Amino acid sequence: MCATHHTRSLGSRAPILEACCPRNHVRRPSLRAGENDVSRRLSAVALVRPPRCSPVVACAGSAEFRYRLLQRHQQLLARPAGARPHARRPDLPRLRLRRTAAGRRTGPAAAPASADCLGWSVPARRTGAGRLAAAGLPQLLELNSARARPLGLSGHPGRRCAPCPEKAVSAPPRGSMEAQPATWAGQPTTDSMHYLNQAAGGLMPDSVLHAVSHYMQREQALGAYIASQQVQPQLQQLYARLAELLHCQPADIALTTGNTHGWCAVVGALPLEAGDRVLVTPGEWGGNYAMLRQLQARTGCVVEEMPCTPGGALDMAALQASVDARVKLVALTWVPANGCTVYDAVALGQLCARHGIPYIVDAAQALGHIPVDVQALQCDALTAPGRKWLCGPRGTGLVYLKPGFAARLQPMTVDHVSCPITPTGPVLRQDARVLEQSEASMALRLGLLAALDTAQAQGWPQRFAAIAQRATQLRAALAQVPGLSVHSLPDAPAGCGIVPFTLEGCTPAQVQQALLAQDIQVAASGMGYTPLDMQARGLTAVVRASVAWHTSEADIAALVSALQRLAASHTVPA
Repeated sequence: MCATHHTRSLGSRAPILEACCPRNHVRRPSLRAGENDVSRRLSAVALVRPPRCSPVVACAGSAEFRYRLLQRHQQLLARPAGARPHARRPDLPRLRLRRTAAGRRTGPAAAPASADCLGWSVPARRTGAGRLAAAGLPQLLELNSARARPLGLSGHPGRRCAPCPEKAVSAPPRGSMEAQPATWAGQPTTDSMHYLNQAAGGLMPDSVLHAVSHYMQREQALGAYIASQQVQPQLQQLYARLAELLHCQPADIALTTGNTHGWCAVVGALPLEAGDRVLVTPGEWGGNYAMLRQLQARTGCVVEEMPCTPGGALDMAALQASVDARVKLVALTWVPANGCTVYDAVALGQLCARHGIPYIVDAAQALGHIPVDVQALQCDALTAPGRKWLCGPRGTGLVYLKPGFAARLQPMTVDHVSCPITPTGPVLRQDARVLEQSEASMALRLGLLAALDTAQAQGWPQRFAAIAQRATQLRAALAQVPGLSVHSLPDAPAGCGIVPFTLEGCTPAQVQQALLAQDIQVAASGMGYTPLDMQARGLTAVVRASVAWHTSEADIAALVSALQRLAASHTVPA
């Protein structure tokens, strides 16, 4: 572990701990003035370090400083009997306490009595709280933290040091929220695994990790409120990106923590009563179905399945004949989680529009997988997560509400964001933001924006086409495996990126574990994913392989080869 960095104060007189690299890497100043008034008041620290080397820099009294001291203390307690009390370890950096002043960097003070405490050379030096006692760990942990400042986020980044074998490269500014270079954005790194589990969660591109980590650094330095205020323009871009993807207006979008959060917020806000009919598809997501059964027990509404053809498609003629005034909600899981089919969401939306029935679409497995146009769907609400086909971070999601539909909702939970306090009292918002609340992770939302920017740069049509092509190839390849049965319904399109199957002689869980042992990741979908469809077809579980835009022919070949070996042996590792 080594770190080399250069410190320069921009107005703070807080003592800074500077780690000196035991490999004698070259120090290179690399700072400029802060980007704003707040950051100019912070002690900006730019890190110049070799790749894969952890920086060891912290303000005196900071949590990082305490953590590293405690870590070293534990190492000393565990040292072998007879070891030197304060033996210098070559793998640990030598820490020296420095004090910075505005516009200049001072050298270490001449300390006649320095303590080689905990294996680190810490010269005794006067700080804001008085002279630093160098007698041991307790005194070091009692450093004055009131005047300590967090690490700054402004300035040019440093370069990797000359003695390191890697090529020197420039990184983006540590506090930057601007678009990152293309080299940070490309496809996710999957060299160590054949990833065929996109339906569970998309692999995030590097741009997402960069956006999330940089915002967390900003929040650490400035606090949550100032940091969130500074990124409001980027958050507005997120609404705009989602609106562009869905073909709606930014005001029609609400941000959530996931698909289930958004779906339950909408359905739970509908004024359902005893005798009201709620129509669902056989492929309804298990979480949605559980919510509807709870509503049925609480309100007396009736949950019914929509009629389907033998091939699994919606029977629009039979559905038209069954619709009456008691139907108060039509809920569609557009692409079921087990990949059995892709329902005709447009035709269903036309029927609901003719009868004035509220229509909600669960697009968890659709958005980012196939084109989505809420104008063509004519839906009143649509929900989706950010972590699946959008390749955003987990803990993000969205709800689309048709203009005017928010007035029909009675949200169960509100706060001062969804229901602003006015001189005359609380007033519910009349747009999609009525479903939002004040507490949210700005870092994750910026990560979702980075994922959308990356996808937009690559082209959504190109992604959709790549997924359909890989799905068709996967289905054709699986047909070569003896004893394997694909469980897509007859009317399901071949381009659906989710392919469910079973292998004779093996349970889905056994297949999943056997493949995982060969660095191939798929999912085992149980009854809870799509309970109505699974029960109707006598299935208890299926193996679910799902492709992404970056799935390669090598990934498909590895899966098929492993399944062929498994089918031939009819045995799986314990």
